[in-house]
Amino acid sequence: MESEPVSEVLSCDDVNPYTHIAGLVAKQMGIRWVGSHHGALDGHYLIKECDADLLLAKGEMESDYLQQCGVPADRIEIGAPLRELPHKTARKKSSIVFFSEDYEASGGRAEDFYHDVLPPLSELAEQSGKKLVIKLHPAESQRDRRRIVRKVLSLRARQTVRLVCGPLTEELMEEIWFACTVVS
Repeated sequence: MESEPVSEVLSCDDVNPYTHIAGLVAKQMGIRWVGSHHGALDGHYLIKECDADLLLAKGEMESDYLQQCGVPADRIEIGAPLRELPHKTARKKSSIVFFSEDYEASGGRAEDFYHDVLPPLSELAEQSGKKLVIKLHPAESQRDRRRIVRKVLSLRARQTVRLVCGPLTEELMEEIWFACTVVS
């Protein structure tokens, strides 16, 4: 930071010590530190003090969460408010989406996660008239995940399941009625 003209530091996961260090160094040098969290509202600010000068929230809900965790409101800025879709182009909220992860990379067993999570999500999808979408992480194998789905869901339940690979699309985001993940 001494050899480059750094004016601010953005840290997108201040629970990670490697990205946290850059923010602490910036703060020590009098450089503004802007932080954000890349994933779910996981509760880490309930036990950890916010060191960043400013936190970017992804909407009103995250802003409220951060304030409930004790982060002063004047240190929070909503950086990604939801944009309003024109009524005529808004999609029907037709899907329950399970954002899968590369569980094996962190020592997890994908089949165990799928066994615990997919049957209740499938049941909820059936009860609510929705489809169950499994959005795969880029590091996951579609063939392997399809094999696991066949193991953990009945034939009837599998008929309303769709596996989605590739980048997250706006179309998928617009059809989400409910979404969840495990070990984000």
